[in-house]
Amino acid sequence: MRTTLAAAAAAAALLTPSALPGQAAADTTASDTVPEPRFEGEPIRVTVTRAERDAGRIPFAVSVVDGEEIQAGERHVSLQETLEAVPGVAVQNRRNHSLGDRVTIRGSGARAQFGVRGLRVLADGVPLTMPDGQSSLTNLDISSVGRVEVIRGPASALYGNAAGGVIRFRTREADAAPLRAVPRVTGGSHGYLATRLQASGHLRGPESTSYVLSASRTETDGFRRHARAEMYRGNLVVRSPLGPDTRLQGVVNVYDRPFAENPSSLGREDARENPRKARSFIVQQGAGEEARQVQGGATLTHRLGPGAELEATAWTASREIWNPIPTRIIDLERWAGGLRAESRLRTRLAGLPVQLTAGADAELQSDERREVVNLGIGETGDRTREGETLLDQRERVASLGTFAQLSVEPSSRWRITGALRHDAHDFDADDRFLSDGDDSGSRYMGKWSPSLGVAYYPSPAVTLYANASTAFETPTASELSNRPSGGGGFNPGLEPQTLRTLEAGLKGGAGSVRWQLTGYLSEVDGALIPYEGATGEVFYRNAGQVERQGIEASLTWRAARGLRARLGYTLQENTFVRFETPDGDYSGNAEPGVPDHRLLAGASYRAPFGLRAEADVRWVDEFPVNDANTASNWSYGVTDLRLLWEGRPWGGPLVQPFLGVDNVFDVRYNGSVVPNAFGDRFYEPAPGREVFGGLSVGVGGG
Repeated sequence: MRTTLAAAAAAAALLTPSALPGQAAADTTASDTVPEPRFEGEPIRVTVTRAERDAGRIPFAVSVVDGEEIQAGERHVSLQETLEAVPGVAVQNRRNHSLGDRVTIRGSGARAQFGVRGLRVLADGVPLTMPDGQSSLTNLDISSVGRVEVIRGPASALYGNAAGGVIRFRTREADAAPLRAVPRVTGGSHGYLATRLQASGHLRGPESTSYVLSASRTETDGFRRHARAEMYRGNLVVRSPLGPDTRLQGVVNVYDRPFAENPSSLGREDARENPRKARSFIVQQGAGEEARQVQGGATLTHRLGPGAELEATAWTASREIWNPIPTRIIDLERWAGGLRAESRLRTRLAGLPVQLTAGADAELQSDERREVVNLGIGETGDRTREGETLLDQRERVASLGTFAQLSVEPSSRWRITGALRHDAHDFDADDRFLSDGDDSGSRYMGKWSPSLGVAYYPSPAVTLYANASTAFETPTASELSNRPSGGGGFNPGLEPQTLRTLEAGLKGGAGSVRWQLTGYLSEVDGALIPYEGATGEVFYRNAGQVERQGIEASLTWRAARGLRARLGYTLQENTFVRFETPDGDYSGNAEPGVPDHRLLAGASYRAPFGLRAEADVRWVDEFPVNDANTASNWSYGVTDLRLLWEGRPWGGPLVQPFLGVDNVFDVRYNGSVVPNAFGDRFYEPAPGREVFGGLSVGVGGG
């Protein structure tokens, strides 16, 4: 693989809306005019690095997805629509709203049974990642997102626990007028229907308080049997200048899912020949999930003086889950909250430009977890019935992380960036079900996380960089509480995993072409690996060591006026160096759930009269689905098409009718897998050809 990395350094492949030196914001922002076939303008600034930086000049792999790339003609039901072109990032759309997307960056996150693991996720400065490292994206309204920034690789030196990669979402900017409302309706295959209303504006002119408000209802029958879902979302972002040096941002989002059915996974034959099937046992057990979540936060940013700034965020979240799974029902009530603070200073030291960022994150999570026997839906088919209690405990997670990052430019061609962070996590379980003994207990997990990066600029349009970075990842509270032996408390044998990465890259461009090329080598000690028990419950264990290696490449080309092509490629090889279990020695095998090769090729054309057409081809290589590598998910290629027209017929409101076809050639494939599933039921089939369309109308505004 190291030979492969060296050879591949001569090739630049791939497209994503990547952050590159000199790439203009106009590259991804909607415009009423057709852009010229060239890249120019100011460098793209990013804040995912916890300080505003020029993305093309920092010694780390960072990608940016902006504006029209997120919103144009999409259903906004999965992050796959938004992130599929970012190299190194994989989104497995499970078509299962009770579990959600599985998002991975360079293999981190592949173990997630539900939600997102191993990655740090933020929206408008508020963490969607809880103190134990679990992220829930259910309350994220993709239709309101105006920008996504991604660190592709370890970032625990800045973000602490579960930072094998970082994704930061930002709600779009408000309309300049006092009020602009955009109702939108989308319908499609398998009973899909979404109605949304967005409203935004500035209360008293462009420099005054602004707001972005969205509300939506989504329902679907699902492609598979027992896959129906109904969801409600609300999101409000208010941004207000409190003075010439002070800004305040408030965020509130609400999510309600009355019930989403879970069709579970299938064996290989059923996945190929009968993909709409759901096992009768799963249906009888009423597998699925009810969920409600409210989250909010406020961020205050204050300029202390020339080059000095202070930012502080306070946030809180509450979540309720009622989750019937085979043989048991999980009833969880969660409260979480925290404070994030960071100071930034730009100055000169010994005549050299210096940028210093330092801060701390303090977070607390409290879960009331109750598990009872699942008695099934009964003859009436109503709500799943609850049986005797199996577990009743309170789980608390308290974390404190402090960090500092220093960036120095010894000359106009060099930048050196170093960071160091320490994290301390206390896990505590209070067992309230004492008939089987008192399993109360606590676990402490702490770690120092350093990083160091160097960037060299041989020309204004090219950046070469290298870095050494680390990640630290604790098991989540739910992973610790799932004990193979049964009982309460936490699994005493489950330990954190640590990740060390060496990375080198090249990014730049000339004329109408922009590209990135990155190679990396990672070692994971104590990798957290899932396996499924006979009842369908997922447990975890630590592998001795995993080696992850890969190449990520992206290419964007403005071929002609209004015509843009993009190409993206990811190569990764994840191997168990040491991994022995009671079932066998898997050393030398590939880590399951992660394809070696992924490719996305696409093109879009925007005509002067407002028509936009897009075509994307996604190809994913075959990959193993169990530790023994005796079963695999077959390779597939899928073609998607989009048509969108934007205009003001007869001088009226701005209208946007759109039409899309996913999986144009009706390919049979699996959108996701369950690694190490019991009974070889690894596969979660994706739909065949799907058609959808919709209309949005802009009312008011400029």
